[in-house]
Amino acid sequence: MMHRLFRDSTALFLSQIVANIAAFLMAWAIARGMGDAQYGIFAAAYALATALASVADSGVRLALIREVARQPGHWRRLLRYAVIVSFCLGALLAVSAVLAIVLREGFSDVQRLRIVLLGFALLWVEMRILSGVLSGRGMFVPVGVWTAAERLGGALIAGASVFVFHAGLVWLATGLCVWESVVVLALWRWMFRQGWPAADAVDLSAWRFFRLAIPFGLAGIAGGVLARLDLIMLGFQQPPKAVGYYAAGQTLSLLALFAVIALSSAMYPSLTEMARDGRDEDARGLLMPALGTSMLLILSFASVLIAGAPRWLGWVYGGPFAAGAPWLALFAIAAVFPTLGSLFGSVVSAWGWQARWAKVVAVTLALAAPLFW
Repeated sequence: MMHRLFRDSTALFLSQIVANIAAFLMAWAIARGMGDAQYGIFAAAYALATALASVADSGVRLALIREVARQPGHWRRLLRYAVIVSFCLGALLAVSAVLAIVLREGFSDVQRLRIVLLGFALLWVEMRILSGVLSGRGMFVPVGVWTAAERLGGALIAGASVFVFHAGLVWLATGLCVWESVVVLALWRWMFRQGWPAADAVDLSAWRFFRLAIPFGLAGIAGGVLARLDLIMLGFQQPPKAVGYYAAGQTLSLLALFAVIALSSAMYPSLTEMARDGRDEDARGLLMPALGTSMLLILSFASVLIAGAPRWLGWVYGGPFAAGAPWLALFAIAAVFPTLGSLFGSVVSAWGWQARWAKVVAVTLALAAPLFW
């Protein structure tokens, strides 16, 4: 058990290193190549798109991982149900969002950017669903390889768009959409060529799968929107430069979270098995060392960031971004809370406490929204 957990954690850890470096390089390319105002516009639009993607996901991925872990032979039919649910929700969301954007502000460059990034986010949801099947089967090495390739390719496209082709934000986002669709199609093809055995039937339907995903979805939607609500509201209320400084501090501070996310993702199938078998003591023995290691990593990284906040931002993004130093220091300390949430979320999902957790997150969102505004 521990050997498998170490192997899976290592694979996800390495992939998250690549993925987070890639995300950082994309932010760096836009900030360095286009300036603080353009970066602020992109960061706010990207936050809006990923928040809407959380609604489109609606817990489908987590429900898929759990059901595949419980019934590995039914992965094909479970995947079909997950795709049907996510496609219907995503299509409804996309049409509603595009109509709201166009009717509210027309077809300005900012609105076109939001629409294109919405398409990218919905493709990203499909990528997460496909990787959810692999996670449910315990195949974390392929998950790591595909995730790293997806993010690294996106960073290369962003860098080429900015520095080689001098493209605008809309064309940059279009390139990201094209790349994401290529990766999704390639992953589909790879999965169905593996020759995994599939059972003939499963006692489920698309509608029942959707109802199964609802508890996951309530917490996921509230959590996803809550995590990006600040940037979304700032994007509508503040000048782009101010949003860019805020987003730069936030992005740089969250680099340490990849280790925690990798660890909690690798633990999830094992926790699911323990919950199924009622092995509460084994789960506690697995969680406590993971929590201690995660907190040590986060606090050590936060100390380094706080010690040289203005210099880090100026060196990485450019001199004007040093104005985001207070945000970098604040978010470096606040990274403790996503750390706890990531580990606790694995326990909540494995033990079926999604409804309770959803209520907690929904109340937090209701309190946070007027405060952010």
